Amino acid sequence: MAESTSTGPKKEFSVLGEFIKEVPFIRHLTSSAITLAGQTESLEIIPENISLKEQSISVKPLILAAPRYWGEKQFLEELPVADEEDTLPPIYVAASIERGAVGDETQRADSSRMVVVSNATLLDKQTMLAVSRDFASAGLNWLMNRESFIGIPAKSKHSYRIQLTNKQHELIFWITSITLPGAVLGFGFMVWASRRAA
Repeated sequence: MAESTSTGPKKEFSVLGEFIKEVPFIRHLTSSAITLAGQTESLEIIPENISLKEQSISVKPLILAAPRYWGEKQFLEELPVADEEDTLPPIYVAASIERGAVGDETQRADSSRMVVVSNATLLDKQTMLAVSRDFASAGLNWLMNRESFIGIPAKSKHSYRIQLTNKQHELIFWITSITLPGAVLGFGFMVWASRRAA
């Protein structure tokens, strides 16, 4: 990828992108931007591909690179220049593919799905952002037909400690060790006495 800046064009391996609003399973991420570190390639997406439609294959872009980026084909050159050979904006860096897609969501269980991201460092521990993790989670849930789980963050585990005074310790002891067993014993004695009298 290459980038147009105020000082002129330059090579850029880190790409700023935005999520496509029209895709349901990433709609909750559209207010966030995503940065793809490392080398990123552009994806060629042809929305009106007749041969794909005949096979019931639907391709949708997921992440759009910022307008200042373009796909540079002569990336070994020192000074990249956007020309006719290059891939000009809009530049897509992630897409979803679904075969057997139908309009009714309840009939999509048998469809085949795939998510393609043209960046190998999306989930790299050193560069991964929270939004990258959320995008990967949403993509996995969509692949497994678990749309109801998309957008639900994992619950964080907390440990709590209860501080009791000596008086509260004593009260708990009397209730659990004396009062409750005594009440059960008294109830049992009443039942035994009523049966014996009958």
